[in-house]
This record gives sequence, structure tokens and C-alpha cells, in this order.
Amino acid sequence: CYEPEFFNPREAWMAHKYTAELTITQAVADRSHGGVIYYFCHIHSKMSGKIVINTVDGTRFEPTLNPTELELYSPVVRSAIDATCGTTGVAQYTYGQSMACSGSFLCGDLDTNPRFGQCLQGVDCAMNKGMFGESTPDHASPVVTFMEQMIPHHLNAVNMAKLLLKTDLDSVAATDGLEDILWDIVNVQNYQVHQFRNYLEANTGNAGIASSDDSGLSAGGLAGIVIGVAAGVMLIGGAAFFLKTHKEKKMVSPTKA
Repeated sequence: CYEPEFFNPREAWMAHKYTAELTITQAVADRSHGGVIYYFCHIHSKMSGKIVINTVDGTRFEPTLNPTELELYSPVVRSAIDATCGTTGVAQYTYGQSMACSGSFLCGDLDTNPRFGQCLQGVDCAMNKGMFGESTPDHASPVVTFMEQMIPHHLNAVNMAKLLLKTDLDSVAATDGLEDILWDIVNVQNYQVHQFRNYLEANTGNAGIASSDDSGLSAGGLAGIVIGVAAGVMLIGGAAFFLKTHKEKKMVSPTKA
């Protein structure tokens, strides 16, 4: 398994090509739930997906053992503002939106570079409100308070990195080593948020701020993506497992039950 290699710096694993192939046999199809099989990432939350199995004629495969699909969480759907900013869960904190902050977190005129400035204002506002509003009163447990505070702090860093990659990639590419640093922020700090949420859920029953969102889904990430399998063998590429990683899955359509 090469998955642990992605904890190494980006420049280390970018020097290699990683692939994975999945063959859908009749036995696999028969054990599916409603003609669907599922995959997930144990490094980042909200990175699960499902693969829909079709028959040779393109209709949904219908297994007799488990005829009903399993229920998954609803996939994160980013608003137009988040799509423009390259962020997740920030839109409602930008100027004029329902959770916008009254004061500016940036010096000068936000509209000098409106896309970057307005987006970053939303990113900083989200952290500000998260750190004020999501902490347990009286911080009786320093560990719990630390994690509650670090979740919005880390989400801020992740969204800042994604915003910069989205809005000024040319300058990022021209700055030696910066792109690798930004991707490390996205991947490593999202993983740490995942760990914090697991701890808080187990010890307080509250997974912390934005537990229904996920900032690990970058412009190329996927959540709950459905893939139809055509006749014969098909290779399909995806980025479900880890940001900037490419996987290939080989699909063979089974016969209809």
C-alpha cells in the first residue's frame, strides 16, 4: 500500500506515478448494495464516494442479496462564491451575506483586488466567529479547548492556501517552493482537523465547527461522485483519495441478475 507515502512532502511523491485498478467481477457485483459499491478515505473526512455498476446494456445492475443502496451523507455543494474563491464553507461570511463580520480584517480597501480581498475577508471572518462561538465555556479541559480553537484556525489556513492557488497561481508558481507549501497546508492541516473532530466527537459528542463541511475537497476533489460503468473494460481517472493524486479503476460490467 502506497498511501502512507502521501504524508511525505509533495515534491517527494510528485516524482512518482501512482495508480490503482479495480476489477468489478460478478461476485463483487452480487455483493453490492443496490448495484453500488463504496469507497472512502480514512485520512480526510467527507471524501467518500460510490461507484454505480451498470450492465452491458447500460441499465443499473440489480443484486438480489442487497437490493437497496446504503445511505451516505449529502455531498458538499459549494456556492458560487466559494467556487469563485476556491474555498469551502466561507460564502456566508463574505460581505453582504448572512454571517458577514462588520469589521475588516485587512488593511486598506478590499476592492483594490476585489476577488482576493473579499474572499480573504470571508475566510478570516469565518475563523473569527468559529473561535468565538465553538469553544466550550470556561475551557475546563485545555485539550478540548485547544482542538475546538484549532479547527477554525486550521480551516482558515486551508482556505487561505486554496484561495491563493485559485486566484494567483502564476505568482505562486514563480515563487520557489510555495506551491508545495500550499498543498502541504491543505493536506496536512485537513488531516489534523479530521483527528481533532474524531477526538471531540468521542469525548464531548461535538465534532466542532463546520463538522458538516469539508475543506479537503479542492477544485479537483470529489464527494459522493457516481460513476456509471460501460460495457467491457473502462479505465476511469479520479482524485477521490488524496489531493493531486491520480488513481485509475478498471471496470468490467457484470451480467444482469
